Amino acid sequence: GRDNLGYFYRYAGRLDEALNLREEVLQLSRRINGAEHPDTLTATVQVADSYLDAARNDPAQAEVALKLLEGALPLCRQVNGPEHPATLWAMHHLAAAYFYAGRRDDARTLQEQVLALSRQVNGPRHPETLWAMQDLATHYSLAGRRDEALDLRQERLKLSRELNGPEHPATLIAMDYLAASFI
Repeated sequence: GRDNLGYFYRYAGRLDEALNLREEVLQLSRRINGAEHPDTLTATVQVADSYLDAARNDPAQAEVALKLLEGALPLCRQVNGPEHPATLWAMHHLAAAYFYAGRRDDARTLQEQVLALSRQVNGPRHPETLWAMQDLATHYSLAGRRDEALDLRQERLKLSRELNGPEHPATLIAMDYLAASFI
């Protein structure tokens, strides 16, 4: 219900409405389900995601996301397990929060863990693994580790072609990211 509407507000560019609705969902879930319920943890990550959206224009918002995610990740690991998709999702968002907060080494280290776990849990050809590869390649590129970024982007493109075919939107995106590596 409301969480889906928050998602649609976000993708319609109505970020304030998305954040308000997601915060309402989080408060209700905490009250009804408790702080450690999987739905509450998901809602926490969604609220943090909205703050990360805001951080693109206001870097101070990354600190709010960071606080939420640093609290949620240990609970996700405890409640869902360290290899659960929701835990990987929380780790991915925490890496993004570290990035926006200027903690690029922490972001890269955590994204390396996300990729390793995604390969282990989902397999090397899973779409989530392919996106984790791209995110880590971006971190490597920004850290001046261009060869490692290039290797990951080439691997991602190869896997996307095998998985999706040469004309699939995900393959085209992988091609675009790889092309950017050469600029």
